[in-house]
Amino acid sequence: MEWEHIVIGALTLVCSIFLYAYFDLQKRQDNMRKELEKLKFRNTSLETHQLKFEFDSHTLKNMLAEIKAMSNQISRSIDALSGMLDYIYNHSADHFSSVEKEVEFVENYVKLKTISNFQTKNYEIVKVNLDESSPYFNSQSMPHLITTSLVENAFKHGDVQHPDFLKIRIHLDDNNFDIEVRNKVRKNYHNTHPGIGLENMKKRLRYLKDGKHKFESYQNDDEFVANLKINLK
Repeated sequence: MEWEHIVIGALTLVCSIFLYAYFDLQKRQDNMRKELEKLKFRNTSLETHQLKFEFDSHTLKNMLAEIKAMSNQISRSIDALSGMLDYIYNHSADHFSSVEKEVEFVENYVKLKTISNFQTKNYEIVKVNLDESSPYFNSQSMPHLITTSLVENAFKHGDVQHPDFLKIRIHLDDNNFDIEVRNKVRKNYHNTHPGIGLENMKKRLRYLKDGKHKFESYQNDDEFVANLKINLK
């Protein structure tokens, strides 16, 4: 009987030690899991802050790019406007200018208007084909600002939101100057009365180039076309 008590006591002690070790192990594992959860939370928080920093950095870079683009647009606008004012006032007392300067004015005008309308064009609006060997290329032979009304009316009455809104073709061959302006018109627009600008242009042409010019304009479907030909002799 004594041995049975000894064995039972020994088994009880072993079980107690085993249970203590088991529960201690469970406690340690629980503590480790909690620590791991804390570490995971911290890592997630750090990753989130990193992503936020990267996002904020990306946003700032985009903002800087937009500001740079705006400053470039402002610079281009000032250059275009400066060229226009120079041409207007330096020849204000003259009836004639050169084809070269008149075409530069058209290009600056279109550049300024497209910038001010926040338009991004992926095509060439003004296409120029000038014979620079012509004696009229840089001589005082072109009626000063005679093309202004054609281009101005395109922006005034045209559909500036159309992706293919405006096309201007300018050609000089020997003594013949030709400008064609094509612009998309707004829906249901019909030009029934010529504007003051076109009437003044016609009067000036009759006065300065009587019998040496031809002007025609028409509208077909969604497009308005104006064409002016001048014999510069």
